[in-house]
Amino acid sequence: MVLLLKIFLNRKICKQFQSHRVWWPHWHAIRYLFMLGVPLGLLMTSDLTGVALFQIMQVKLGVIEGAATQIVMMLISTAYMPTLGIAQAGTTLVGQSIGAGNMYWAKRLGNVAIALCILYTFVVSALLALNGHWLVPLFIATADPQAVAVTSLSQTLLWLAIVYNVFNALSISSAFCLQGTGDVKRPSLFAILFSWLGFVPLTHILTFGQEEGLVDFLPQLGWGVLGEWLAAILFTLTLSSLLFWRWRSGNWQRIGQTFNCSD
Repeated sequence: MVLLLKIFLNRKICKQFQSHRVWWPHWHAIRYLFMLGVPLGLLMTSDLTGVALFQIMQVKLGVIEGAATQIVMMLISTAYMPTLGIAQAGTTLVGQSIGAGNMYWAKRLGNVAIALCILYTFVVSALLALNGHWLVPLFIATADPQAVAVTSLSQTLLWLAIVYNVFNALSISSAFCLQGTGDVKRPSLFAILFSWLGFVPLTHILTFGQEEGLVDFLPQLGWGVLGEWLAAILFTLTLSSLLFWRWRSGNWQRIGQTFNCSD
């Protein structure tokens, strides 16, 4: 921090950019930053904690199920992480278009970003599933007595992961495009409610049988690992549908216009 301040306030920078005159805090901008930042932080937190509990329940279910899920999650991250980059580009481009006062262009760029996220995710996820027979063994020791079972289950889960990943890409891209408009409160609320009050309890209900789960007060249907992934798919389907509907509804245009005028 001291080093950065020294650079920021050196004589050359101050002379060219007058950086020494902008030290006074702008409370309106700081307040607006918190209004955006806190909901965004909660959105990411709800997603990460939901997925973490999802994986914990897989491990609780069994060694094979936990290992297979971990392998699949690592593989599909090759589709998930670049999707985040595309979605963040959508955030920037949508925000710039709104700042320029062009709502039509903002909507068009957002639609393109969403389409690219879905297309990339589907192609990469399908390639992973088609090549799972040689990708999965890379993560398993050949001497492991459960290697065959883990490999077989991982290949099955990779096909389910295609559906999960596509809906997840729709969810992420829609949420990030809405962020570019300043519409963050409702999407964050949707994510928190559906993750903590929907996804996590449903995963537990569908996964564990009687006296197998982490808690005892929820119904337990005992569908195993397939029930757990079904819960993940239903969660992403529901959340992505709501977020995409909000983007397509155009309600964000009012928020964007308000921000643009106030800015």
